[in-house]
Amino acid sequence: MSAAASPSAATVMKEIKATGALRFAQVGKMFVDPFRPTGLMSSTVRRWAMNGIQSKADGKIIKLECVRVGGRYWTSRAAVGRFLEATGGTSAVLPPTSAA
Repeated sequence: MSAAASPSAATVMKEIKATGALRFAQVGKMFVDPFRPTGLMSSTVRRWAMNGIQSKADGKIIKLECVRVGGRYWTSRAAVGRFLEATGGTSAVLPPTSAA
């Protein structure tokens, strides 16, 4: 996947430049709850980006927008918010994470 391949990749690159990049493991740590105190596995987030999940609203396959740079996948906080909103998540607004 290259940045020129899709318009969403260009959008994610602009967001990364403006607000910073997130690795899949960092995205997983955004979803902590009492049953998963360490958050989601990075493989779950990778599956969201590669295979997508089915939207509750219309049944379409929705993928997490990401870019591949230097052999690694990166995404943005805004892309995660759009993904949650498109898949029927409760909120597109994500709480800020503490710097690790």
